[in-house]
Amino acid sequence: MKLFSTKNSRAESNREEAFHLTSISIVILLSLIGWGIESVSSKPSDLVMPQFLTLLDSWPNTNYSNYVHIVGDADGNQSWRSVGDEVNPQKSRFKTHPQFQERQPDKSNVIVPVPGSLQLNSMDSVDFEKLPVFGPVLSSRTVKFRSALGGFINVSQLKEVYGIDDEAFDKIKNWFNPLLSPVSKLCADSASWSTLKKHPYIRFEGARMIERYRKHHKLDVLEDLSLMPQMDDSLWGVWSPYLKICSN
Repeated sequence: MKLFSTKNSRAESNREEAFHLTSISIVILLSLIGWGIESVSSKPSDLVMPQFLTLLDSWPNTNYSNYVHIVGDADGNQSWRSVGDEVNPQKSRFKTHPQFQERQPDKSNVIVPVPGSLQLNSMDSVDFEKLPVFGPVLSSRTVKFRSALGGFINVSQLKEVYGIDDEAFDKIKNWFNPLLSPVSKLCADSASWSTLKKHPYIRFEGARMIERYRKHHKLDVLEDLSLMPQMDDSLWGVWSPYLKICSN
């Protein structure tokens, strides 16, 4: 009489091994999913999701997936047959995920203008965004700076826009017509101090200089302002294109 069956013992051992491998795999999988959820909640998903999907997709199959369960013999014994490389590797399910795809910049609306074809003082932010070098932020800065000035009198003033360095300026300077449309001018004889100080070239100190001088000196022509003690040729060259006398 047999005290135990070797086949039954082996089948039982295989079942226990498969059970342990399955349990470990489930724990690992749940840990990965939990890490993915926590990462997505704390960081932008378009940065984390590709990394998570790559990790999940490359996670190796555990050994239990390389076994095929087979019903045993007539005595009811069961066994597991290893198939190893006979099982075709699973194809990636995530390569086509939209967040996994590498994002390319949209260049469909970008144009390279003909030299001298653009009017710098009449373009809006949308027009600037269609150009190379300019993006949404730089386009907005350019329009805001132009508005504060009252308009550009020279294409080289683009270098004063934060974000346009010498290298960028060399790329874009020839696109614009050097004959610029007239700019808006401030009334040197009547504009308030608060209005004058908002101009990028005049600012607080310049507005105070003008206000003090005109209290004691009548401004009949703009050149009268050049007689201020603090005025020099450099400052006059910057201010004069943006000022006018309005009382006459």
